Amino acid sequence: MRIRAHVPTAVRAVAWGLVGLALGGLVGFEVHAISQQGAQNQFIAVGMAAGAALAVAAAFYRNAFRLESLQLWSGPGSTVTIRFDGDKRMLATKLFHEAADRIIAQPLVNGHGSIRAASDSLYAWITFRREETRPAGPAKARLEGVDTVDHYSSDLLNKVIRPFTTKWHYELTWYADHHPDQHEALWPFNDEFRYDLKVLQYEARPYLEGLAKVAGVSRPQAFLGPPPSLPAPLPDTHLPWHENPARLAPPGTSPEEVTDRQSGTVPRPATTSPETGTED
Repeated sequence: MRIRAHVPTAVRAVAWGLVGLALGGLVGFEVHAISQQGAQNQFIAVGMAAGAALAVAAAFYRNAFRLESLQLWSGPGSTVTIRFDGDKRMLATKLFHEAADRIIAQPLVNGHGSIRAASDSLYAWITFRREETRPAGPAKARLEGVDTVDHYSSDLLNKVIRPFTTKWHYELTWYADHHPDQHEALWPFNDEFRYDLKVLQYEARPYLEGLAKVAGVSRPQAFLGPPPSLPAPLPDTHLPWHENPARLAPPGTSPEEVTDRQSGTVPRPATTSPETGTED
């Protein structure tokens, strides 16, 4: 089974073909030896060899070449058909288990844990997905209403994870760079970051359960934990991220000094995004 986990279907087909040639030669040799003993034994041996060869071929086809289809959740009130073979089933397995161990699926308890580590955990899954999907080359163009595992995981990334990282990577990096001596709990957007993370986990859960179906995981909750609930809105007294003066304040400036400033007038150094390797 290790060969399935590391090489594509075409390579496995060649390998199994060589194995088949070797086994066929061995069976032929044995049949020749048995044929010297009588016709009855010869036919029995040939029948057993043919049956075994057909069984191996059928099992290999079922696990590697045969395309399967599943209908999975793709948004409120909508589904998408996913088509996959043995390789894509293995890809779904890897993506699911990698996500199940990370902050995409595991809760960050209020007042505990590190928001920096949570951000790094998201980027680690993004990097893992990119490394796992890149060797297979570009996914086939999606048909209308039909996706691949590559497309499905891309939807999870672009619809759920990327909006979060786009919003918070810049702010969290800027704060850490300019307030190296302050604990992250003092970051003005700590509560809002944690709230958005809970929303991300809530929205990502159906995608993770979809990957589990493709992977054949019978009890995804054993890995993901109980289904998360949509968090209650932040209090009305909470100042939204885009209105918070702290977002505009350069180092050493109090919020009061920038309350009347126009949004976006304070320059900040560019940071490099781990997602794309480009500057934000």
